[in-house]
Amino acid sequence: MKKKIFTSMMMMACLLPIGGWAEVETDSVAVVTGALDFTKADSLPTGEGFTWANDTLKLSDLNIEAENENGIVLPDGATIVLSGNNTINFKHTMQDTGAAIKGIGSLAFTGDGTLNINSSYEAINAAGDLKINGGKMEIETTGESSDGSITSPTLLSINNSEINLNAIEDDGIFVYSGTVEINKSTLNIHATEEEGIVCNNATISNDSHVYLYSGAKEAFEPSTLSISDSYVELFADNEPYKYQSLYRNAIVTGITNSTFKALGHGNESALREGEQADSTVLKMQSVSNSWVEGYAPIEIETVNNSFVRTISPEATTNAVHGEYTLPASIEITEGEELIISENATLTVPSGLTLTNNGTATNEGTLHIKAGGALESSTSIDGIIIDDNQMVGTETIEAQSTRIYSAEGKIIVIAPQPTDVQIISMTGAVVASANVSGQQEFTNLASGVYIVRAGEEIVKLNVAH
Repeated sequence: MKKKIFTSMMMMACLLPIGGWAEVETDSVAVVTGALDFTKADSLPTGEGFTWANDTLKLSDLNIEAENENGIVLPDGATIVLSGNNTINFKHTMQDTGAAIKGIGSLAFTGDGTLNINSSYEAINAAGDLKINGGKMEIETTGESSDGSITSPTLLSINNSEINLNAIEDDGIFVYSGTVEINKSTLNIHATEEEGIVCNNATISNDSHVYLYSGAKEAFEPSTLSISDSYVELFADNEPYKYQSLYRNAIVTGITNSTFKALGHGNESALREGEQADSTVLKMQSVSNSWVEGYAPIEIETVNNSFVRTISPEATTNAVHGEYTLPASIEITEGEELIISENATLTVPSGLTLTNNGTATNEGTLHIKAGGALESSTSIDGIIIDDNQMVGTETIEAQSTRIYSAEGKIIVIAPQPTDVQIISMTGAVVASANVSGQQEFTNLASGVYIVRAGEEIVKLNVAH
C-alpha cells in the first residue's frame, strides 16, 4: 500500500491555509515535513504514520524531517507509543532552544518499536518527569545546549529499554537536580566534549548494563550512586585534564551483586573551584558480592565478599575480601599484586582461569574448582585444588589424588596408598614415597619437576 507525504504550508502556500498538510503518494514509509504540535487543541495535526488520542501519540514507521524550534511538541502528561522503525531528523535553527521531542510537562515512552533521532540540538526535553518504558532508541546530537541530549529537571526513569546515545558537544543525560533510575536496561553513552550523565541521585538495578564514556570530563557526575545486580563501566578519555570517570565528590552508597569499573587514562582528578584535596578519593559506603575497579585512592567503609582492584602507577593491587567467586578469567600482570586477606577465599570456577604473572600474598584460601585453571609464574600458598583443573602447565584429570606446588615444596594428597616419585628435568628421582593421605615433599630446589603418582603424571613449577 502506498504511503502519503505531508507537506507544510511553506511548500504548498497556493493550496492550503497556514498550518495545513498536503498529502501526496509515495512507496516509502510515512514522511512528515515540519513540526508536529499537539498542544493546540484547535489545530491538531493528523496523517499517516501517527495517531493522536487521549494524550497518546502512536508512532508507526514514521519519518519526520523538521527544523526551527522543535520536531514534536506534546502537552503535559503525554505518552509516545513506539511501533516499527521511526526516525526524527531535526535541524535546530533557533537560539538556545529546540528539541527533536519537546514535552511541556511530564512525558513517557512505551512500546517495542525503535526511535532514531538525529538532532543538531537536544534530542528529548521534558519539563517534568521523563519515563522511558520499553523500546530502543538510537540517538545522535551534534549541538551544545544549556542542558543535555536527554534532559528532565526532576526524573529520568529508564525501564526495560535500550538506549545508544552519541553526544558530540553536549552532555548525554542531564537531570541536574533530579534522579536517574535505570532498571533492567542497556545504556551506552559516548559524550565527546561533556559528561555522560549529570544528575543528583542515580540508581542502577536489575540486570542493567551501563557504559558511559567522556572524551573531556567525567563520564558520570552524580551526587549519590547506588548499583545492584548490574554491570557498570565508566571511562574518562581526557588527557591532560585528569578528570576521573566518576565525579570524585560523588558518594557511592552501595554496590551489591554487581561489577563496577571506573577507568580512564589518568590517576589524578582535576578539582573544581571550591573543592578540597580529599575530593580525589573514590568513596564507597558499602560493597557486597561485587567486583570494584578504579584508580587509587579508594575508600570503602564496609566491604564483604568482593574483589577490589585499585589501580596505581606505583602498584596495582587486587584484594579479595570475604568469599568471592571470579565472574570471568583474569590476569594479574607483572607489577601487580594479588592479596587474599585472612579468612578470605577466592574461588576459580569451572571454565575460568586465574593467571598470575605478578606477586601473590595469600593469607586466606585460593580454591581452584574442578574445571577451573591456575597459571602462575610464582608459587602461591594456601591452594585448595579440586579434580580436573589446570595447575602449572598440565591438567590433572578427574581423579581422587591431588597434586600441587607451594613455596619450595610439592604436596600430594592420596586417599589410597600411592607410590609417588618426584623427578627433576634431568631425569633424576629426587624424592619418593608411598603416600596415603597428605604428604609434603620439601627441600626442593626451584625449577620444574615431573610428579608420578600411581598412573598419574603431572608437571609442576616449584619456586621459593
